[in-house]
Amino acid sequence: MRRVVVLAVTAALLGTAAAGTGTARSAAAGPVPMRRVIVTLTERADFGGLPRARGARLRALEQALQSAAHASQQPILDQLAAGRRAGTVSAVRPLWIVNAIAVTASDDVIAKLAGRPDVASVHDDAITVHAAGDAGGGAAASNLTAIGVPGAWALGDRGQGVVVASLDTGVDMTIPELAAAWRGGSNSWFDPYGQHTAAPVDLSGHGTHTMSVMVAGGATGTALGVAPASRWIAARIFDDRGQATTSAIHLAFQWLLDPDHDPATTDAPQVVNNSWSMTAGCNLEFEPDITALRAARILPVFAAGNSGPGSPSDYSPANNPGALAVGATTAGDQIAADSSRGPTTCGGTAVTYPAVTAPGVDVPVLDPVGTTTATGTSLAAPHAAGALALLLSADPSLTAAEQETALRRSASDLGDPGPDNVFGDGRIDVPAAIASLGGDVAGPVMSGLSVTGTTLGATASDGLSAVTGAEWFDGADPGQGLATAAQPADGAFDSPVEDVTADVGTLSPGTHTISVRARDSAGNWGAVQTVTVTVDSPGLFADSFASGDLSAWSGRRGAGMLAVTPWAALDGDGYGLRAKVTGSAVAGVVDQSPAAESGYHARFSFDPSGTSTGGRAWIVFAGWDGGGQVFLLRYRTVVHRVFLRASAIGISGWESTRWTRVSDHVHVLDLTWQAGSPGSVTLAVDGTPAGSVGDLGNGERRLERVMLGPSGGLQPGARGVLLFDAFESDRGVG
Repeated sequence: MRRVVVLAVTAALLGTAAAGTGTARSAAAGPVPMRRVIVTLTERADFGGLPRARGARLRALEQALQSAAHASQQPILDQLAAGRRAGTVSAVRPLWIVNAIAVTASDDVIAKLAGRPDVASVHDDAITVHAAGDAGGGAAASNLTAIGVPGAWALGDRGQGVVVASLDTGVDMTIPELAAAWRGGSNSWFDPYGQHTAAPVDLSGHGTHTMSVMVAGGATGTALGVAPASRWIAARIFDDRGQATTSAIHLAFQWLLDPDHDPATTDAPQVVNNSWSMTAGCNLEFEPDITALRAARILPVFAAGNSGPGSPSDYSPANNPGALAVGATTAGDQIAADSSRGPTTCGGTAVTYPAVTAPGVDVPVLDPVGTTTATGTSLAAPHAAGALALLLSADPSLTAAEQETALRRSASDLGDPGPDNVFGDGRIDVPAAIASLGGDVAGPVMSGLSVTGTTLGATASDGLSAVTGAEWFDGADPGQGLATAAQPADGAFDSPVEDVTADVGTLSPGTHTISVRARDSAGNWGAVQTVTVTVDSPGLFADSFASGDLSAWSGRRGAGMLAVTPWAALDGDGYGLRAKVTGSAVAGVVDQSPAAESGYHARFSFDPSGTSTGGRAWIVFAGWDGGGQVFLLRYRTVVHRVFLRASAIGISGWESTRWTRVSDHVHVLDLTWQAGSPGSVTLAVDGTPAGSVGDLGNGERRLERVMLGPSGGLQPGARGVLLFDAFESDRGVG
């Protein structure tokens, strides 16, 4: 039996003063004593082979995380659903970024969860929090000059085009200078506690101070922010009492990867600052979140902590292997007295702690009454985060590892020669970091190549130059500059990131290798990206779910209730169809390619996704001829049992297979219909025959169209979601 592990962790805002402690209150539901825990599963997403282009990379990363979580969490969610009906579970919140589930349940349920072989750990969802403000100080130091920010601005790098994020106490929107730099919209503020959801707030002032170090421009007459041309978003990880929970912080990290919950849009930040900590010593609770951010090319910056001069005095998560820990220096490039030091307990003797240092004593910041000063590694970290925004202005294509390398290798060595456990690699030097990126010797990177019908689409991205041209070819490479020209989707090649399109003509049936590449203003041709396109004969049809759209289908019903989403990726191909059931409304996609067919075979993946039909039979797949329906596939549930049945119209009316019971999980279904004498309909589930009806006497019937999705048998109060994927069909079989 796996033991339930209880973590006693601390989250602190890393200014110099600390006051007040509190423990998150256990939740209770009904007469059964309950407590809140985080259930972490053993399954981990595979980040291998992620695209290079940022938008495609974020989409693929989110898909990998969500697919791994959806597949592995379902058995536990089924178990918890039974607990909710029994009154032993009161709350369930899946966390796909770390493949965990936040659960409020009885001790008996928690013990059973801990004993499952697919569960890695179970620990309390409670963090003891030290609410801390920044300490005021004397005259403000020339902190921006100390790290060379004016020199970076002179190069034209001011953070333009970069979105920075803060996980902190929030941001005070009564300060006009910060309000003007907010990106705005529903995807730019997140309160996991649901206490202040409409717009950013800050009940402490700590997050306001750290944000002003990153982006404040110069409305006060003095430039305070490292990257004043950046825009910001924020998540509030401390509640109204100044306390935090583990699950809320996981949710905040998860929100960063897709703030608007739409993988088709690229709205994740490029930089995230974390001026908070848990406990001294090594605690890897948030290392999976950090790993996911780095896979998204977001380097997580953390304040090193204020427990010096003792050694070791490192803190988690700043000491986690994927984090960039930042210590604090004085105006004279001395280490701040209380800046935390290594050696770290969380990375081996070859790792220094902190990684780098930055100004953190008497730093000028904004608050509602004007400009004041603050001290602590909380203020050092946003200097490094702002520096990353300047680096990304210079080269938006940098990976997280490349950002870290540029910042560390260019740092001004302080203290003992070489990296050490007081200053790390040294105090950051922004112009030197930008200079370390080198000249423009690489061409644009292509991503997202697809061919739909006769249209090619792709994205060309160049970190240092504008994209000035693109070309494509089918088959053998004719040489750079000798292929067929592609066009900019917006009409002009004038940006470092360009969507490229081309008409590839009508491709003949068979397999084609379509390639595309682009050139930048420095004359560099980038590497070729290739996609294999198979053009089927007219008798075959395959859905377009894997490409994230419905382009292969000739129509749809109830479009507002349909979505192509990674959550419906039942066959591991990235996307699937999610059909929402709302009352008796029809919701499905239509294929009108059958042309008076006397035979037809379809195969697709189907997941009832826990939806109950209330004992009724819903039609989830159907075919029509010119006069009406010729075959149906029905789905129904009876007291949590799931059944499927195929039917077809015959000379004597509708004939049906027996009801076949299946589990409430993903199944591959095959339906074969044949007109003629005798005529038949056959259903198979996961390759095993599930029923057949012959002698239909339907020789005059001819199939003209099919519809996939809930289309009949629905009652006004029906609710739920059905998932479909990997649809393919053969016409004229027999």
